[in-house]
Amino acid sequence: MIQWSKREGNAIVLNDYPQDLFSEEFIDDYLQKVYNEQITDRDLDLKYHKTVGGELYEGAAFGFGGHVDTWPDVTKLGECIEGIRDNCYIFSAAKQYQQVREMSDFILDNGVKSSWADFKKKAHTVFDEYNVNYLKTEYNTAVGQAQMARDWVQFELESDLFPFLTYQTQHDQRVRDAHAMINGVTRPVKDSFWTYYMPKNGWNCRCFVTSHQHATVTKIPKGIPRWGSPEFPEVFKMNPGKDKMIFKKDHPYFEVAKGDKGFKKKNFGLPIP
Repeated sequence: MIQWSKREGNAIVLNDYPQDLFSEEFIDDYLQKVYNEQITDRDLDLKYHKTVGGELYEGAAFGFGGHVDTWPDVTKLGECIEGIRDNCYIFSAAKQYQQVREMSDFILDNGVKSSWADFKKKAHTVFDEYNVNYLKTEYNTAVGQAQMARDWVQFELESDLFPFLTYQTQHDQRVRDAHAMINGVTRPVKDSFWTYYMPKNGWNCRCFVTSHQHATVTKIPKGIPRWGSPEFPEVFKMNPGKDKMIFKKDHPYFEVAKGDKGFKKKNFGLPIP
């Protein structure tokens, strides 16, 4: 499991991330099945799905402070983490769909089936990209977004006592200029500003929000980079607590091939445990 060392302000800081979520034996078997077309973009692997979805949900549960069964479904906290749990498995299915499609391009070379050695070399590179590089960032995102989702639910529940929220950065050289522009913005809990600018607002963003009983409402600065820019990726234009999700449906993983929209609606044939 993930190990954590400290917090920066209100943000959890990753200390160590395991690189061995999948054994070489599992990877070899998985690639063999893709090569032999036993795993296709229409027949995805259940074990992989449960492993990745479960890992993302573990990260989300860590950031949120508990699993689905920690709070009864009748509570706002329970409803929020349940939605986040489902979102992790929906994202996992879309992730595998894209991964398998990319690997499958290596099965044929100019209309002739590639050798197993050639296919494995290329496909293994894809597997590592999706399940080491990408997954590490996705896990960190799950932790951070879930922490913000939990905070948001608390902000709403306590809004009568603490009706104001302030956007905060970490005040160091790693802070993105665009995020620094909204540092200190203070708005009521019910203000529409928080519909989109509740952190996290970018990959590995460390911003957070604090609540206050008394505060002076500030104006939203002009000239903030628009959503879809590198500073504010479109997939973060959300409020994880309001929306009850970590990953938006317009993430590139959900961009399916023509004719696969119905399949996507069925979660790519994979369950939400």
